[in-house]
Amino acid sequence: MSIVVIEEPVTVLGEYASIPIAFEVRDVFDVVEEASGHVRLEAHQIPVSYMKDYDGLGESPMRWAERFDLSNWAFFSAFTGAQCVGRAAIARDTPTLEMLEGRQDLALLWDIRVAPSARVMGSVRPSSIRRSSGPPFGVAFNSRSKRRTSTWSPAASMRNVVA
Repeated sequence: MSIVVIEEPVTVLGEYASIPIAFEVRDVFDVVEEASGHVRLEAHQIPVSYMKDYDGLGESPMRWAERFDLSNWAFFSAFTGAQCVGRAAIARDTPTLEMLEGRQDLALLWDIRVAPSARVMGSVRPSSIRRSSGPPFGVAFNSRSKRRTSTWSPAASMRNVVA
């Protein structure tokens, strides 16, 4: 399965919101501190599953512009063929978003959605994700106004995420 990721303009928020963020919670992670000071995540199944839906709590993408200046945000859509299977929003340089601490050198994965039909596809290897030309994702976060595609580089992207 090949996935093509496209950076989209803010004007696609209506389409962006068409993929539901709601999901069923069946497992949770406990943070376990090791004697060495390291931490690990330990998954366990909960007795009764429940639905989590941030859009239902008034956090829909259609309302983001009411709370934030989206001019420095980047929006990505993932496609398999003509079907959109996921979307993600990256926020940066947004003074009203406290999680960014007023800094211009931080970016935040604000929202990520996977189409219900694609949630059971299993894990996706980075080698199956392609963009057609240009810089790695980390560099693309600065482009805001034009729809653009580029080749994804796992190593370069991780350098940009970690840096």
